Amino acid sequence: MIRAMQKRADPIIPYASFNKVVREISTNDNISGIISGVRFTRGALSALQCGAEDFITDVMKDANEVAVIIAKRSTVLPIDFQYAAGKHGHTA
Repeated sequence: MIRAMQKRADPIIPYASFNKVVREISTNDNISGIISGVRFTRGALSALQCGAEDFITDVMKDANEVAVIIAKRSTVLPIDFQYAAGKHGHTA
């Protein structure tokens, strides 16, 4: 299954699901600096989705490297994802 997904060029996250999450986040009143009534073009959502998937893929690759190379494990643990996300500038 992983090999088949690596050959695919279409997005991994379904467009409708990603669109819903982006719109939920952008309309959340608790986020400072976001103006109400923000609208996104299809191209902007597509670019945002591509960037998000690239980030997620990079974090997963790094988490796998932490588990296999550094910790000498065959299983990826949540701590590996936290380390990998921190390496990419995201704190959990």
